[in-house]
Amino acid sequence: MEAGSGPGDEEATVQAPRARARAGVTAAPPARPTEVRPTGASPREAMAEEEIARTRAFARMVLAVAGLTAVGVFAAGGDPTAKALVLVALAVMAGAVSALLWVIATRRERYSATLVTTAAATGFLAVLAAIYYWGWLSPVAAVALFGLYFFALGASTTGVVVLWLVAAGGHAALAGLTMAGVLADRGVVPTASIGVRDQVISLLVIQVLYAAAVGFGRRSRRVTLDAVSYTHLTLPTKRIV
Repeated sequence: MEAGSGPGDEEATVQAPRARARAGVTAAPPARPTEVRPTGASPREAMAEEEIARTRAFARMVLAVAGLTAVGVFAAGGDPTAKALVLVALAVMAGAVSALLWVIATRRERYSATLVTTAAATGFLAVLAAIYYWGWLSPVAAVALFGLYFFALGASTTGVVVLWLVAAGGHAALAGLTMAGVLADRGVVPTASIGVRDQVISLLVIQVLYAAAVGFGRRSRRVTLDAVSYTHLTLPTKRIV
């Protein structure tokens, strides 16, 4: 027994819990195990949301550029057949892109890589029609470069390959058939005054740039995904009891 304590102190210690029980006071229950969950969406979910927002902004810009292009084609000269082909291709692309925007705005759950690839393919076909009208060595070929990089940032590797084949393969086919004399050179910027060797070199440079745009876009996506994943791991966590 400690100094200063007596039988009365021990009795008080024993009876204290009984007194609390009679008064309706209970001891606090033991703490339950807690579950730790990271806050925010997963990295791929965050990237998917970013892709939808980016695609919506890009689609709106494409419609504006298509309208300006149509006005330019009407105002410019050039071959009537090639001009009509461009206008038809622009109209088809505008319909497909408008449908994509409608899905994003009203039926977001139906958004898919297939839908985006389909709309993008009509856009690249319109670019090829414009290349046919202005000439396969005209600055219009750079439009496909910009589009390839944009879509290479997307989640679908299959979609990127398909679009690269449409854009790069279509441009190579137009150039090759024109150089071989199979396809008439109807371009506003003709290539008749350029030697065959220089045409081949120019074609190879354009194709390398197309491939580089795709490769750099895929690399940029991987770097961004790694950065988002790292940020996700370092986010504050919440405890769920």
